[in-house]
Amino acid sequence: MTSNNSFVSFSPSTISKFLNCNASSWFSFHQNELGELEVDTFYADIGNAIHQSLLEVQKYGKKKKYVGDTLDRSFFKDFFDSILEDELIKLGLNISNLEVQEKLISIQTGIIQCIDLIISDLENWYFDKNANEILVWEECWLDHNDKFDGVYVDNVSRSKTRADVVGIYDDSTLPYVIIRDYKTGKNITDPAKDPGLLMRGIWSLLELQNPSASWFIKDRNVNINVDSVILEAINLGAKKHDDFIKRVSFNHKDLLKVASSFSQVMGKIDNAKNSSEQSQVAPPSPGGLCKDYCPHLHRCNLGKIYVSMKFGINTLENRTTSNQEAHAFFNKNKSFLMNQLTDISMNSCPICHGSIAEVKAEKPTIFIKKYLQCDNFVECGFQMPSFGRKKKN
Repeated sequence: MTSNNSFVSFSPSTISKFLNCNASSWFSFHQNELGELEVDTFYADIGNAIHQSLLEVQKYGKKKKYVGDTLDRSFFKDFFDSILEDELIKLGLNISNLEVQEKLISIQTGIIQCIDLIISDLENWYFDKNANEILVWEECWLDHNDKFDGVYVDNVSRSKTRADVVGIYDDSTLPYVIIRDYKTGKNITDPAKDPGLLMRGIWSLLELQNPSASWFIKDRNVNINVDSVILEAINLGAKKHDDFIKRVSFNHKDLLKVASSFSQVMGKIDNAKNSSEQSQVAPPSPGGLCKDYCPHLHRCNLGKIYVSMKFGINTLENRTTSNQEAHAFFNKNKSFLMNQLTDISMNSCPICHGSIAEVKAEKPTIFIKKYLQCDNFVECGFQMPSFGRKKKN
């Protein structure tokens, strides 16, 4: 085992950020005098308020269960509304704001379903009679001891994370572990592809193999399934009934494969963090997050090209106005960017001036089917999502 100083340690959110765009992670590790751009956190803030309010419902419901109070659903829906208003105020938002109301209405059905699920599940979480404790926990940091090292991905890799809900579920002959996250975004989360849930799955299987966390199952006389756990995403914005609860079984075969994959990615992140050169170790992946959500857009040439082509160069310029230094930098280099856009319009690579063409993505997603790619891609690295007809500036 290595010392704490030699651990590679990154959270699941950092891993997600790196997987979405290597370059964005590199920029966050290597700040410069230009600073960052403001990003749109409006919907994220509403999501965080909803998320925290649901956890408060879970915590208060457990307290009422302990004392034997009636778990009245209408009470908890009113309780949620009260907590939500307070959480929104903390974030500078008003529940009477029309845009806030529109977001809440869009997932109102999911919120009600989730509150019902929380209350009904209080009948199924395992009750440890010896400790007089309901074995479900909210927002616990996941660790294998009291040193706060995080999840032991391997001998040198750690990841600090906490689950929304982790508990022992008792609805069958053999109780089992559920790791649950509440998701408020419009995209459906697949637990098998969510770094946070997968990391928590690693932790839970390691604990089932060798109980070490004093608050979990260590020293408890509990007969549970130790071969697999359930990873569960509650998608509040789901339009289809089958998408509301997405769950997968995570077993020891998955553990080895996923832990190895995380270890490799964390090594790449560590390499990017310690490298002064961005282009080779952290290439950009322009896409949907660039326009409104990347604070480093003004430093990323390919990101600027992408936003200019898809949304117009004026949209890109408007993004930079929140930062005086970045805006000045944009205006100074605007003619260079325009020349690059002209090259692309003539099917010429803006980096090496080779030919560019549309190619099918090796691993297409619902957002990216094809790329514009330089025929000298291996050497120059120019590739960006293709979105069909280019918009004029």
